Amino acid sequence: MINIRNISLFGGLFAIVVIALGAWTRLVDAGLGCPDWPGCYGFVTFPITDSEIALAESRYPTFPYEIDKAIPEVVHRYFAAMLGLIAIFLVFFAIRYKVDNSLRNLSIFLLFFICCQGLFGYLTVSLKLLPIIVTGHLFGGFITLSLFFFIFLKAADFRFLNYIDIRKYRYLALVCLIVLLVQIFLGAWTSTNYASLACPDFPTCQGSYYPEMDFESGFNLKQEVGPNYLYGLLENPARVAIHYSHRVTALVLTFFMLILIGCLWFTNAAPLSSTLGLVLLLQISLGIMNVVYVLPLYIAIAHNLIAAMLLLVTLLVNSSKTLPSIYLVIISMIGIGLCASSAATINQIIDRNIDANMARTSNRPLPQGEITTFNASIFALALMVAGTAILVSQVNTLTAVLTVASLIGYAFIYTVFLKRATPQNIVIGGLAGAAPPLLGWTSVTNSIDPNALLLVLIIFVWTPPHFWALAIYRKDDYARESIPMLPVTHGVRFTKLQIILYTILLVLVSLLPFIVLMSGNIYLFTALGLGLFYLYSSVKMYLTDDDEYPMTSFKYSIYYIFLIFFALLVDHFI
Repeated sequence: MINIRNISLFGGLFAIVVIALGAWTRLVDAGLGCPDWPGCYGFVTFPITDSEIALAESRYPTFPYEIDKAIPEVVHRYFAAMLGLIAIFLVFFAIRYKVDNSLRNLSIFLLFFICCQGLFGYLTVSLKLLPIIVTGHLFGGFITLSLFFFIFLKAADFRFLNYIDIRKYRYLALVCLIVLLVQIFLGAWTSTNYASLACPDFPTCQGSYYPEMDFESGFNLKQEVGPNYLYGLLENPARVAIHYSHRVTALVLTFFMLILIGCLWFTNAAPLSSTLGLVLLLQISLGIMNVVYVLPLYIAIAHNLIAAMLLLVTLLVNSSKTLPSIYLVIISMIGIGLCASSAATINQIIDRNIDANMARTSNRPLPQGEITTFNASIFALALMVAGTAILVSQVNTLTAVLTVASLIGYAFIYTVFLKRATPQNIVIGGLAGAAPPLLGWTSVTNSIDPNALLLVLIIFVWTPPHFWALAIYRKDDYARESIPMLPVTHGVRFTKLQIILYTILLVLVSLLPFIVLMSGNIYLFTALGLGLFYLYSSVKMYLTDDDEYPMTSFKYSIYYIFLIFFALLVDHFI
């Protein structure tokens, strides 16, 4: 156990160094300092002599060699590779000394995750700094550090964590952790899109507290594969939207953190409270200094490192008597998310020919020829295997079985058969899409509970009016491809009537959590308000001939399902 503790501690410290090197690489614009991978211009390290430089530039004539950019990139790569070696040692000792199964499995997952990070490093170069890939790679560095930290805490078995009882503020601490992860992701997205200086003033942005912004372009996660994204391609309003969002989320995070710090101050967790407060203050100061002093290199790197420290302290707070549940939440979301991604990929593989002829889907990678069917199939298989393996080894078999069943239901039963067989396709097939609340429930309880099925019922009833609004808007596309969606087979008027009837049923079903005492008044009034407005929107769509209104109703349905479940959480926590 001592070996596991020491290796994980060393790995965590080394992960902090890798995060710093990654920040250095980004800040000096060295992401493409080496246009190939894993070498650099075909060399094991980087060209030094004049003849080596000449050979390098002949190999990659479109990427002029700059040693000041090649060095950070190569150093970052080799240090990241060392991190993988540390993870291998960790797995070796975990298996050799037959440590606790959860600790062994966590070590194996860490090694797997670092391998995925290596894959993202390759994609970062091969896809020329595609923003979503780079952001995922940067964010993955913080997750790697967190995993090393989790292993260290479990192996060290610090007794003081057993005496610090913050169960009363457990959910507040979890909210702080989630908001912090969102903020770290936004920070990575800001760096990826070169938006760090989009707001050169403080506290205003572009001389205004609400400047001109383009959120749609700024948060377009499906940017085109192919262009070189070095120095970014977004217009200034889009970059301002990204930077502004990062600032606003920082305010939200500070608000929740201050509440948590104040609550912990009056418990035996006061030392953690003061540490959290000091790290938070330092991080805010560095963020402001980045703007005021125009992103100086060492302050910007420190901003990344203190973000890592803030993450570790927040994880430590959440580890007090709650380590297994917090880990379970994170690992369950990863496993379920991988399987859901696999299902979506399979759906696009099967429907690639149809997608090519529909306006909504014609720009997907397969119809555009950006990805081959074979590569997409391998990717889908890898996601399914990885997700299932994580759920079986880290969560429980019941969740794994239900998740795979949902995958099969959506990717094969719905996509292959129901979608082309009956206008009730979305009604029957919607059961697979309604499974996530059940999967989350079983991942924690390892049992199927009636309350979980109630949440499934809400999404199951919500799905038809949600999708039929989109089907009305895209009726001509479905008709052209002979897909029997309800507006195609029974007409728009009939479909709108069905939407009203299902919305009435949805309003009634959404009240069941209150009726069975699963929730309280906060949820009741929220569900009633959202449901009645949804019904009003459905009736208005029935009475109007506006071709654009079905899309308005479709968008509202997305907000509806998010807000109603958010209200359920708020009601439970408060």
